[in-house]
Amino acid sequence: MKGISRRSIVGGLAVAVSALAPMVAHAEPPAVRAEEVVVTATRLTPGPAGASTSVITADEIARTPAATLPEILALTPGAQARDLYGGTGAARASVDLRGFGATAKENALVLLDGRRLNDIDLAQIDYANIPRESIERIEVLRGNAGGVLYGEGAVGGAINIVTKEAAREAPATRAALALGSHARREATASTVQAAGPWSASAYVSDQEGAGYRRHNDLLQRNLIVDVRRTGEAAEAYLKLGRDEQRLSLPGARLVTVTSSEMISDRRGATTPFDYANQDGLALSGGLAARLAPGARVVLDAGMRRKEQAASLISPFGGAFDEYVATGLTTWSLTPRLMLDTAVAGRSLSAVLGLDFGYADYESDRKNTLSAPPVHRYAGMQRTEALYAQGTLALAPATDLTLGARVMRMRVRAGDIFDPSAPTAFGSGHEALHAGETHTAALLGIEHRLTDALAVFGHLAQNVRLPTIDERIGGRGDTTLDLATQTSKEAEAGARFDAGRLSLQLAAYVMDLENELHFDPVAFVSTNLDQTRRHGAEAEARFRLSEALSLRAALAETRSRFTAGEFDGKNVPLVSPHTASAGLDWAFAEWATLAATVRYAAAKWLDNDEGNVQPRIPGYALADLKVSGAVGRLRWTAAVNNLFDTEYFNYGVASAFTQGRYNAYPLPGRTLWVSAGVVF
Repeated sequence: MKGISRRSIVGGLAVAVSALAPMVAHAEPPAVRAEEVVVTATRLTPGPAGASTSVITADEIARTPAATLPEILALTPGAQARDLYGGTGAARASVDLRGFGATAKENALVLLDGRRLNDIDLAQIDYANIPRESIERIEVLRGNAGGVLYGEGAVGGAINIVTKEAAREAPATRAALALGSHARREATASTVQAAGPWSASAYVSDQEGAGYRRHNDLLQRNLIVDVRRTGEAAEAYLKLGRDEQRLSLPGARLVTVTSSEMISDRRGATTPFDYANQDGLALSGGLAARLAPGARVVLDAGMRRKEQAASLISPFGGAFDEYVATGLTTWSLTPRLMLDTAVAGRSLSAVLGLDFGYADYESDRKNTLSAPPVHRYAGMQRTEALYAQGTLALAPATDLTLGARVMRMRVRAGDIFDPSAPTAFGSGHEALHAGETHTAALLGIEHRLTDALAVFGHLAQNVRLPTIDERIGGRGDTTLDLATQTSKEAEAGARFDAGRLSLQLAAYVMDLENELHFDPVAFVSTNLDQTRRHGAEAEARFRLSEALSLRAALAETRSRFTAGEFDGKNVPLVSPHTASAGLDWAFAEWATLAATVRYAAAKWLDNDEGNVQPRIPGYALADLKVSGAVGRLRWTAAVNNLFDTEYFNYGVASAFTQGRYNAYPLPGRTLWVSAGVVF
């Protein structure tokens, strides 16, 4: 795999700076801060009427004992975290919203400052690439309600990770070092500076660790730089992200009716020579300008380049070894007009926007690093969308949200097949040229019964496009012309907020057609018969005093096949019941105690649509953290999985042998401490 050169970074910065320079040059220094126009990093605030949402603040992220972003998200109702390699900073981890199991990543849209992180391949979202110190808040919009604003893929929900803006942060420089179990070491540093209308921030992290399993080493480096110029009527920004990851893959532990590697050698490695490496570069820039009172235009553009290399050594001999080298470049342009005005005396908040996206994909599949490719895949996907969404105050106590999106997608995929390459068999994939048009829609309403109590509900629909990896069908010999997955959803709920106590309760039902699914026996992707998700989610927060607060979340998530061969069966990898609870206690002026408990019920193994194999056992985990500050010094001590529970949350059932499956054990009790200083 070719790395991303320093020259390419410098060149990309030069192009972006030159493009932004004319915009910045005409932006005057801020004179009236109250009227300041900002480049918004989110379309969720204040959120559409009728939707179930959660917001995790920077303070909560700093205090929580949860070790990774997926674990933090799993503390919200309806979210389930899955991790194959615990102790590696959430590398290759996923978050499941509303019960999609193996396809969780493709059905939960993850955004960084409003820009999509989901790619057109099947690679997981790398939460490890986002320094926690850089996050201002995380917004979780559950269900189809985010489809109009964010587009396809926001079926289970949308997760928007909003990073800090230097212009709104106090100037400071921070540095910290963390040490923990399994040779974990992480160094972080950040700085926020401002001079007149200019501001800049930089966040860097460097993490190394051996991982819980043998041959599960991780090297992770990340950099985020943000430069802004803020004026009275306009703001411009430029942001750079760079990441590097080197991950060793230990494989699964085999369990049969007569033996269990989970017991005999829980931390062992089945694949001691496998690895997956990744290098990434992200560049984005934007401009916001006030056109008139209550009207502003925002123009964002971005580019991401990701290069991956993975070596998979088969226990069945060299003929089954595989080396994969993949490159993916994604471009996006998202202009929009935002209005805060009045219509017939009623307040209206609306957005009208265009989304343009282009992704270019190439992937070589071969026997070894030095061998010629058996398959050389190439593909592109282009999307254009027009959307509009507005929230109107129908009455002093009633808000209505109405939105629609029209999406046009074009995809091309091809394969150069070399029958003379080592281990080549079969034939090449057929070329695919396809174009489709789809719609997303939202109708939501919220009515305040009292100052503290409101009821809400919505009807929504959205789609999920097949990824390029699903289309080429693994090692199959024919490109699959897969149908687009469609979803329709109804949700109703209530909110209560009385200052110290806040509650949110929601119930939903979601029906899907042509749900996309990978068949590990045929090694191809298919469209399923009808499926349904339904359930209920509750979230509560209670502040007992200025020093002590409690929170809890509870969800019932039912995912079932409703037609076809598996009619009435449960979708694998979905826990029907999840719960969490936590407390924050500032027991001294210089220290805070935070504790969380997280529970997930038993669920069916991947590849067990018939629900006949053993289930992944349910588990409960407790985490504890004490943190504080003395002068310029910041310190933390934490223990995760306090009671040393043996558990796993991913496993794959054998398609042929009852009682046989592969499991991925996760860490027992782990400790970590950190110390840092603020200048």
